[in-house]
Amino acid sequence: MPRKRLPATLTELYQRTVLAPRTGCLVWDGRMNLEGYGQIGLSRLHAAELGRGQTVLVHRLAWELAKKLVPEGMQLDHLCRNRACINVAHLEVVTPSENVRRGLGPAMSALRLKAQRAREREAYKMHCKHGHTLSDDNVYTDPRGFRSCRICQRIRSNVWKQRQK
Repeated sequence: MPRKRLPATLTELYQRTVLAPRTGCLVWDGRMNLEGYGQIGLSRLHAAELGRGQTVLVHRLAWELAKKLVPEGMQLDHLCRNRACINVAHLEVVTPSENVRRGLGPAMSALRLKAQRAREREAYKMHCKHGHTLSDDNVYTDPRGFRSCRICQRIRSNVWKQRQK
């Protein structure tokens, strides 16, 4: 089975994303690595041309297609904190120490990191589990950042009140 060819332009790359309307993130809809970054496989021809391995990080490829190469010893920081985002407006070239200082990983416990990733996934949901639309007027966001459907919340509240009588 032949591999997909490497996108030649940023527009081609963006066609493989999903827009997150609340944040403006362009979320990669393809393969992800274990850390949550999008990645794309390269054919042997491209790997030889670029002097890389068999895969590249998609946000880095987007930056290189839109701007220029990332300088040696520098990294791209996701200003939006969404590792799957490839929107070049959400990326900035920084030193590794600055990237760690800004990052969530070192200071965040595994439990808090898991909750943060759950909130990020939840932000893309357009409907609750009962099918109600999660529009701005039907969403409650608690202090921790979790969203819930106001219609479902009202139903749960009425059931609870009936049981208390």
